[in-house]
Amino acid sequence: MALIPLKQRVTVIRAATNTAPDMFGNYTGTPTETEYKCRIDEGKELVATPHGDIVDIQATIWFAKEVDIRYTDQLRFTIAGQSVTRTPKNIEVIRGLNGKALFTVVYV
Repeated sequence: MALIPLKQRVTVIRAATNTAPDMFGNYTGTPTETEYKCRIDEGKELVATPHGDIVDIQATIWFAKEVDIRYTDQLRFTIAGQSVTRTPKNIEVIRGLNGKALFTVVYV
């Protein structure tokens, strides 16, 4: 049971990396799509990326427990009735005192 309500859904689209790239460096396999329950908080905010850059984000996505999300994935979700696809700018795992993952927070 999550500590916050998870009423929205996000589809994580991971590019296929199990095939060899073509001559342009693009992978030709079928991407994998996985859907997760989440909470999406809209609002502009400035956050630091893992490289130290300060970027402007438009939404914060909260997942229950630890979710396998990479910086190369694309996240598809709905804001105000419109489908939006974004890549993560920063990914954080929030842990409890016992060391277990409580939330995965993704800034897009």
